Formats: sequence, structure tokens, C-alpha cells
Amino acid sequence: MCIWVKSRFLTVCALLITNALFGADSRPAEVMRLREPRWPSPPVQVSLNRFGGGCVPLEFSPDGQLLCAWWLPHPPIGDYNKLPGLASVFDIHGSSVPEATDAKGQLAGRFASMFSDIAWRWRFSYFVQDTNGWKVTAWGFSADYTVGVRFVQPERKDFAGGKVELWHLGQTNWLSWSTALPESVNGWTRGTVWFFDVSGSPFVLVAFNGITGYVLSQEDGKVIESFTYGKPDSPADAEARAKRFHLDPEDYGANSFSAGILAFEPSRKLLACGDSSTKRLRIVAVDKPHRVLFEANSEDNPAGPRGGTWSVASGHFDGNGRYLVVGYSFGGRLASKQFEPIEIYDTGKWRLVWSVNNPGICSAQPPRVSPDGKVMALIRGDVLQIGPFVAGSDAASHSPSHSGK
Repeated sequence: MCIWVKSRFLTVCALLITNALFGADSRPAEVMRLREPRWPSPPVQVSLNRFGGGCVPLEFSPDGQLLCAWWLPHPPIGDYNKLPGLASVFDIHGSSVPEATDAKGQLAGRFASMFSDIAWRWRFSYFVQDTNGWKVTAWGFSADYTVGVRFVQPERKDFAGGKVELWHLGQTNWLSWSTALPESVNGWTRGTVWFFDVSGSPFVLVAFNGITGYVLSQEDGKVIESFTYGKPDSPADAEARAKRFHLDPEDYGANSFSAGILAFEPSRKLLACGDSSTKRLRIVAVDKPHRVLFEANSEDNPAGPRGGTWSVASGHFDGNGRYLVVGYSFGGRLASKQFEPIEIYDTGKWRLVWSVNNPGICSAQPPRVSPDGKVMALIRGDVLQIGPFVAGSDAASHSPSHSGK
């Protein structure tokens, strides 16, 4: 009897402590559980100590046979989103490819066009620089690098709006068109630019951090339409969310969705939007009607664990659009631990197929999956790991709360 009472007392105490730390509506077990990367066979391991190591971007070549890692310069002075840096290229067996870079550590020759997410930093660094009183806050390039689009705003931060410019790039660059965007784009608004086709007609997607994106004609710059990343939260929606999760009603970030991370899949016109103040993830159709196709983590309490805040730290489509890789981040001055879980979704059924939660794997630069979906690469500490990728169904045991729209 004494043993039972003592056991029951300890259980109740544990529940009270858990609720005090995480909030009764959260999923503390998932947040706290460390999950190792799941490899069907031991991965190739490459030490990156001599290259710099750390939390760095990775990118597969289009054929999936090469992998590029990129580091910021030392010291990193300027806008991190624009800085060129140092690159190293490896094959999928872990061997270095020294001819891929020059003496300065920049991609060289045919390799300079092979890694689209990274190569523009060297080839077109001039295109994204702020000049003549204008700040470049969003940009993107066509697949063949013959066209570049950028969104520029006056350096006066109180100025609302800006203009989208399309340039043809070559031996001589020339401006094709310039289109003003409306006053709703306020301050210095970060965003991203992508290109896509609909029935043979070329379009430009300019998606801004926050809640709004624009579709323009690539031919003449005409604004075709604007859309939001789901229904914008009204004051009543924010108030209801604050009551539901016992949040501060003045905490606009936790109560209202605002994308801080954006990724686009052009073949299916899917826009992934990660919230800047919670774990909420939305997949929005860029085609009409602009509906939310899938939303994850909407039922998670953004206030748990207490002492810190959540955000979606990264997101990208891999495997030729078959997978969406998402990294989350939790931390804060009062948080006792930092958490950086990473999840991979199958975009066909929006099913969670892989996850990891390890302090050595940076969620801001999460794993990459090769274009054929068969190889994964990730950096753990200062070690690059490359091995077979197998999407599994066991991730359902810790699947995030989600809904299809």
C-alpha cells in the first residue's frame, strides 16, 4: 500500500511538473524525445573540420551524383542572405572533387551552373546588392540563368511598396520591365522569387514573408493576381486562439500566422509556408483557387515548452518535389534546452515519412534528399553523412497534428 501511494504520488508530481513546463495542451513527449537519423545501412562519413564544419547549406547536383557544401566567408560581413563564400564539392561516395572549385573556393567551370541554390551568390552577386538608395529584398533566377527578377524598395524604411524588375542577363544586361506593387507591402519586406509555367505561359511568383504573394506575367510584368497564404487571422481568430492555448492576447506572433520561411514546387505550383512564431506549416496552392491543401502542427500549443518560442527554421522541396524537408527551432532565454526537430513529408499524401531530433543536426540547414529520392545527405556536428534514404511509415507514431483542407 505504501509502495502504491508513493508511486502514485511520484506520477502525479511528474504530471504537474510536465504541465507547468509545457502546458497541458502540448505534446512534451515528442518535443523532448531525441530521435537519431535512421539509416538502412551505415552512411559514408566525411570530416569537414578542414573546410569549416558547422551549420552549412547542402545541395545535390541535378543528376544526384555530386553534393555541394557552402560556408560563409570569415569574417561574414554584410547580409548573410547575399554573401558569396567558400564551396566544397563531393561525390556521393564522399570523395572530394577538387576541380569543382578554384583557388578562392568558388565554384568553377561547368560546376558554376550546377548548383542553382548556391551558384548565384558568385555569378550574380552584383544583381542582389543594394544600390543608389534602393534595397534588394527578394530575388530569383531562371533555370538557365538568362533571366533575373528582383524586388527593390527605397532605403527609407517607412516607405510602403516597391517595384519588381525583370532583367535579361548575359554579356549585356538589360531591363525588360518594372512593375510597382501596392502599398500593402510595407517596410523592408523579405521574400523570394520563382518562375513557373501554366499551359506554356510563363509567370513569376513573388512571395513575401508574412501572408501575401503575387503572380506576374513574365512577358510584360502585369500583376495577374495576389493571394494570401490561407485566410488571414482576424482579431477575433487571434483572440480565440489566445484563449484556447492560454496565450498572451497581445502576442500577435503566436496568435496569428505569418510566414517566415517559404519554398516553392513549380511543377505542382505548391507553396510551403512556415510560421515565424510557431510550428505551423501550411501548403498553399498557387493555382486558383488559392486554398490551403495541408496544414501541420496547428493543434500544437505554441507556448510549450515554457520559457521559449517555436519557429519554422527552414523548408525546401527535394526529390524532384516528392518530399518536403522542414526544420523547426525552439529556444529562448528562459528555456532550459534547445530543440531542433526535422521532419520529411511525402507530398503525394502529405504523410510524415522521416524525422530526427538531434542537437548535432542543425534545423536551419536540414538534410537534403537527392533528385531521385534514393540518397540523403546531412551534416552532424562537423561530419558530412551520405547514405541511402528510405521513407518509412514508423514516423506516424510521432506524427504532428495536421489537417487537410
